[in-house]
Amino acid sequence: MDAIEKSLRLALLIRKHLDQTLTAEEAVEMESLRREDPDHDRWFDNLTEPDELVNGLNEIESVNVDRGWERLQSAMKAHEQLAKTRNIPSRWKLAAVLTGAILITGILLWQLAGTGKSAPSPAEQLTTLIKPGQDKAYLVLADGREILLDSAGNGSLIIQGNMQVVKQGDVLSYKKADQQASPVYNTIRTPKGGQFKIELSDGSRVWLNAASSLRFPTNFAGTHRIVQLTGEAYFEVKSNPKRPFTVEVGSLKVNATGTRFNINAYPDENGILTTLAEGNVRVRSINSDVSLKPEQEVLTEPNGTMSPVRSADMETRLAWTNGKFIFNGADVPAIMRQIGRWYDVDVRYLGPVKGETFTGMVSRQSDITRVLRIMEAGGIKFRIEKNVIMVE
Repeated sequence: MDAIEKSLRLALLIRKHLDQTLTAEEAVEMESLRREDPDHDRWFDNLTEPDELVNGLNEIESVNVDRGWERLQSAMKAHEQLAKTRNIPSRWKLAAVLTGAILITGILLWQLAGTGKSAPSPAEQLTTLIKPGQDKAYLVLADGREILLDSAGNGSLIIQGNMQVVKQGDVLSYKKADQQASPVYNTIRTPKGGQFKIELSDGSRVWLNAASSLRFPTNFAGTHRIVQLTGEAYFEVKSNPKRPFTVEVGSLKVNATGTRFNINAYPDENGILTTLAEGNVRVRSINSDVSLKPEQEVLTEPNGTMSPVRSADMETRLAWTNGKFIFNGADVPAIMRQIGRWYDVDVRYLGPVKGETFTGMVSRQSDITRVLRIMEAGGIKFRIEKNVIMVE
């Protein structure tokens, strides 16, 4: 299909999406067309946003096909191809205009032809209620005091032991201070809807996902570097073979010298998933002990038993560190757990969970509706009450 045909096809699929007649296969096709061209994605957002539809209605009396065609020619990426089609019949110009610069008007004509403007879907109702997460965390000092990091200014925050705590943007770091003192322990914790980065005193960097915490010494002393994790974090460990780096998750220990790895240890998941991106790590539980090679992972069950080491889908596992949701055959509960933590919402199920699985990618800064639309197209229904998503 050429650019115009793809635009026309997308318009048809959007119409079917709005009247809830889109099949699962068509939903996949629509998502593919949206990802193919940024303009397509923008059109979809405009056409499914109630306020934009109202604005489009105000233009309905002022549609000028020739002027619209000129705007479309200058706006579309395939400008050179369009330049060869200046003699296209007016009816095709009209179709292109309606699916291009002012596509919103064409959909309005269809939508208003029946009983009136359709009500927004349950997913669309969330637009103004639920927002994506942001850089947000609390620093818990040794004496129990808490500092809200996202509202704290840049620069030195406090001296803990012999270390100066410095904030610069969305990164917290520990620098040596002049005074000498025994190391003390701090904790950085992110709420639901929060994330943050920290640089430890040895130069190792840690990315904390939502609803997570990391307990660490302000300055590593002795022959080992040890931190304690809850939730999920991605580590880039500064190499020092003489001082191994250990992440403790309850009784589980992940030992590294210099390496990059991710640990997902949320209590509502099936276990603790350790995924190695680079280097090597040794994962030890109360009754198992395995070593991982790059792009391998192991799941440790709550009783300490480890599943066989397997190849890891690195793009999916590390998607959150790149600001994305990537689902590869994920079921509804797995997706909703991620949504609940990142968008700070509670999720409740009103009946048996359907067995459908979903594959797709979306930015973590997107409106929550983008994620829910994928599942709605697959037959999953939602109802919203304040900060609770009801899965029907």
